[in-house]
Amino acid sequence: MEQINKYINELKNTLDDLPVETIDQIIQVLHNARLDNRQIFIMGNGGSASTATHFDNISPTPAFNDSSGALLIIVVSPTIAKGEVG
Repeated sequence: MEQINKYINELKNTLDDLPVETIDQIIQVLHNARLDNRQIFIMGNGGSASTATHFDNISPTPAFNDSSGALLIIVVSPTIAKGEVG
């Protein structure tokens, strides 16, 4: 039980430390890019490439796509073989 409470408290502290204003600015940039039919380039190498690819994969979801159009995301990273087990 102690480990669970410790984990939850660490999560709360992490959430409290998030730079809300910066996150809001990023959301506005992405939203404006979508409204202006602009492209978003996300780059990564190694684990960051995986994060970039994941962001691209979730972009067609309703959170990123409403009546104003989809957000066009282009991932620039080394090829990642889907389903490959290392």
